[in-house]
Amino acid sequence: MKQAMAAILAMLCAAGAYAGPDSDLLAKAGLLGAWARDCSQPPSSSNPYQVIAPSTAGYPTRDLKMDSKIDRTSELRNVVLLGNNQVKFRMMGSGNFSDRDITVTVVGNRHRSMDAADANGKKYITNGRFVRDGVEADETSWFQKCGG
Repeated sequence: MKQAMAAILAMLCAAGAYAGPDSDLLAKAGLLGAWARDCSQPPSSSNPYQVIAPSTAGYPTRDLKMDSKIDRTSELRNVVLLGNNQVKFRMMGSGNFSDRDITVTVVGNRHRSMDAADANGKKYITNGRFVRDGVEADETSWFQKCGG
């Protein structure tokens, strides 16, 4: 696991200048890199990992590892820096997963999703809480940056 994380971080550092405003804005927000609930533990359904990587040709991506049924790589588009340490972007869907507009809050080396809705307006997260049956439920998790 440590070798894999080191390889990912080396790739991100080597990327240097990015080709496109979306990658540049994610870098400015501090979101590029590997993230997990607990970086000392392997990916699992209770410990998802995200790797947000810049692009040198195209769009940046988010690679999710937690459960083979829902693991996926998604392009991130239309990145906007908002006030209050927030970043909004569209995560492009794949498979059974629809496009989603997501707002995250970044505080130092931590981030969490605050709002998420699909293109039809269906809410998945609001006010930092998952939406289940139209009602706000559990809080979203904080992810810590792995490797620094």
